[in-house]
Amino acid sequence: MVWCDPDERSIPPLAERYGDRFLWASDFPHADDTPDYIPALAEMAAGFPSRRRRAFLGDQVRALFDVPDEARAAAAARRRPIRARLPSVPLTAWPGAPPGTG
Repeated sequence: MVWCDPDERSIPPLAERYGDRFLWASDFPHADDTPDYIPALAEMAAGFPSRRRRAFLGDQVRALFDVPDEARAAAAARRRPIRARLPSVPLTAWPGAPPGTG
C-alpha cells in the first residue's frame, strides 16, 4: 500500500497501471497543509475512475485494517454535526462580552 497526499498528481495514472494499492493519507489536518487541501484532494480524486476513487478514498484502508461494514455504519450513525455536540452558551455569559451581545 502507498499513502499519498493531494499534491502527488501522478497517483491516478499509477493506480491505473498498478491497481488499487494507493490510499489517501487521511491523517489530515497538518500544520503544513494549505487552505486548498480539500479542493486539491477532490481534484485528485476526480482523476480516478469511479471504482478506483472509492478504493482510494476509503475502501482500501477499510480492507487493510479489516474494518467491517457494520462498524462503519455504526460509527456513521453516532456522528452528529459539531454544533449539536457543543453546549449552547449565550455570548453575554463570556467575560468581557460587549453589552447587547447574545
